[in-house]
Amino acid sequence: GKIVEILVSSIRPWELMLGKILGVGSVGLTQLAVWIALGALGLTLGVPALVAARPGLADPEAISGAMPGMGLVGLFLALFLGGYFLYAALYAAVGAMCSTEEEAQQAQLPVVLILVIPVLLMMPIMEDPHATGSVLLSLVPFFSPVLLYARAGAAALPVWQIVLSLGFLYLGVWATAWVAGRIYRVGILMQGKRPTVPELWRWVREA
Repeated sequence: GKIVEILVSSIRPWELMLGKILGVGSVGLTQLAVWIALGALGLTLGVPALVAARPGLADPEAISGAMPGMGLVGLFLALFLGGYFLYAALYAAVGAMCSTEEEAQQAQLPVVLILVIPVLLMMPIMEDPHATGSVLLSLVPFFSPVLLYARAGAAALPVWQIVLSLGFLYLGVWATAWVAGRIYRVGILMQGKRPTVPELWRWVREA
């Protein structure tokens, strides 16, 4: 108890939560990097054997046409990292307001719904990537990791839209960590039932 009190009084809430998110998130990213490296190794060893067995698959134009360009690869990495840490911050906020695993499972439903919405919107947006609604939705931080990449894969996008969307996304990571940190600062010292929305708002204002 004393250690927790010293910790929350000696560091700003958003710094505490952002450090927690980056630390735990980096572990997950390291594991993901290992999987990607193993997959790349498998492709490196498997593709030559496949081409040797099926020479018709070695058409350079077919291979280059199936591969995304470096711009799309860079955009994917930027969106993936931003989305990864944004949703990590959301789940951290959910965990900060819950004291039991059962409460956390119930409270994470809104986060799951936020994840599902851009998946449902992806196909209509790919069919008309330059529509006003498509542009606006791809600027929303919680949707942009999926929708901006879907638009970029379907058509060439103005640079300002990509830059603005990425800016909003990473600003959203900081803002979500800020809110989660203030919830965490109060919630870590409290026990009992899950707080109501008015109580959460009071925690954010007063922490």
